[in-house]
Amino acid sequence: FSPLRKSINAFVEQATRAVSGEVKLKLHRGQVMPVARRSPNALYDPALATYTAGDTFNHESASGFIEIFGLPSRGAQKSPAQKQPGGRLRQEVHA
Repeated sequence: FSPLRKSINAFVEQATRAVSGEVKLKLHRGQVMPVARRSPNALYDPALATYTAGDTFNHESASGFIEIFGLPSRGAQKSPAQKQPGGRLRQEVHA
């Protein structure tokens, strides 16, 4: 496998090491829909995942998260080392 494929496989292996449980699927006319799930490691909390009057999620936090999460992308976009004349990003070629 290529180095990229090995890196992706290592990431998925690490990211899913705590994944366990069961998922119930509905198969109908070529579609697959999850209808139930259960896991001893579930992180899902309806109070955090819904946008109703009774939720506990601070909606104003989203804008700050988006701002901070996007900083690396903006930094890379401004990097002169990554650009060639005309402002296009340079593609690195490895032999």
